[in-house]
Amino acid sequence: MTRTAEASATLRSRLEAVLSDIAKQKEIIKKIEGSTSGIQRQLNDFHDPMARLPRETASEIFIHCLPPSENTYKYLRDPLLLLSICTRWSEIALSTPRLWTDLCVEIPAEVTSEFINSLDGWLSRAKESPLSLSF
Repeated sequence: MTRTAEASATLRSRLEAVLSDIAKQKEIIKKIEGSTSGIQRQLNDFHDPMARLPRETASEIFIHCLPPSENTYKYLRDPLLLLSICTRWSEIALSTPRLWTDLCVEIPAEVTSEFINSLDGWLSRAKESPLSLSF
């Protein structure tokens, strides 16, 4: 092998080693970044009064905060809004059947499987609670 070929092979080998180290370090950084979301959630809980409430109390607050169904637009009664606030609120809302007892059904011109699945999900969340249906 010529001196140039040897130098080139040495440089390629060093470059591969550096690129391998970079890939390993990126994996380490990815794992560390993944752990920050859990830590951030715990930190936020210290400042969130809702996080300190028992689930049952938060559930009752959700129920009483929704306006009466007969006096409001349907979107203001929609408990789906609670699902988009944070994971804890979503879990509480999904496990509170009384939030899902008012159902305003607007049947589309073409009934799709998505519409049927949406109704099925809503009704399953209501569990055994009495329903109030409007069309």
